[in-house]
Formats: sequence, C-alpha cells, structure tokens
Amino acid sequence: MCGIPTTPPNVHDTVHSVDPTAHVVYVDVDPMVVVHSQALRSVGPGLTTILADIRQPETVLDHPRLQAHIDFDEPVGIVIFSVLDVIEDKDDPLGIVQQLRERMAPGSYLGISHLSARSAPDAIAHSHKISQETGFPEVAFRPDEEVLKFFDGFDLVKPGLVDIREWHPEQDTPQVKIKLVGAVGRKAG
Repeated sequence: MCGIPTTPPNVHDTVHSVDPTAHVVYVDVDPMVVVHSQALRSVGPGLTTILADIRQPETVLDHPRLQAHIDFDEPVGIVIFSVLDVIEDKDDPLGIVQQLRERMAPGSYLGISHLSARSAPDAIAHSHKISQETGFPEVAFRPDEEVLKFFDGFDLVKPGLVDIREWHPEQDTPQVKIKLVGAVGRKAG
C-alpha cells in the first residue's frame, strides 16, 4: 500500500538518489490512490504504480506491470512500511511475507516497519476504541518477537529491530506514545 504521495523524498526519490536507473513499483489496493499516485509522482522510465492487494501476494508478484519492471532472479528491495499492522491475523501477514521471500533472489533486502506493542497501553486502547467507533479495522500492535518472524530467512542489518527513531539517532525526535519499530534484512543465500 503506497498511499497518496507526500512531500519528497518518497521511496523512488531515495532509490534514484542511489541509482537513477533503478526500477520502482508501488502497490496499493485503493483505485483512487493508484490514480493519484500515477498523477502526482514523476512518472518516468522504471516507475509505476499498480492496483493489487498485498493480501494476495501471488497477484502482486504476477502482475504484468510489476513483471515488466522487476526481475526477481536478481536481488531486489521490498519495502513494507506501515502495512502489515493493518493486515488482520486471519489474512496471514506472516504467510504474505513468506511468499514474497520465496520469490526474492539471495542478496535481496526487505524493509518493514510495524506498530509496536512497546506503545503506551492507553494509546493502544485509544486506537482500538477509534476502530470500534468508526468500524475501521483494528491495527495490530505486535510484540518484537512477532515482528521478527517476518524476517525469517533474512539476516538483519544493524541496528536490527529498533524504534524507527533510532535509525537516525542524531536527529532530535519527540517522545511519542505510539511506537513504530522497523528493521531491514538481507536474504541469505
């Protein structure tokens, strides 16, 4: 789920700052988001947005436009930020990541961020209350042990699974009640 683009840098901006020829494919389940994404992002060679549901990873992986841009026989990078926490357990978020991992060549990277059970109990309770009042699906505040399972088959890159504010500890960030953890792993092989 790529969401409507925000102020740069977006994923493709960061990727292209390292390799201007890299291909980037965004995925979202909302048709309006896909239309806005295609209109607002600088559309250029190697950049596209597709309509697909991550809960059906085979549909994502077999999408013709993704296949036209990404060669899974070569190392790739997959970024799943603030997505798995909105995937209900019944939709098997761990199985989704496992299917993605199976297609990734050795040397590929996986980046994940996730709402954390490290969050303040009152913030978690408030989030659940909002879901009950609005009918919006509850988000999952998973413990570190569960988030780490998404990285089975990957070697974590330093600093490992941490509060995302620790990725750039030199930046002064405010204390927050809702914690987001994240990590990057490299597929062994």
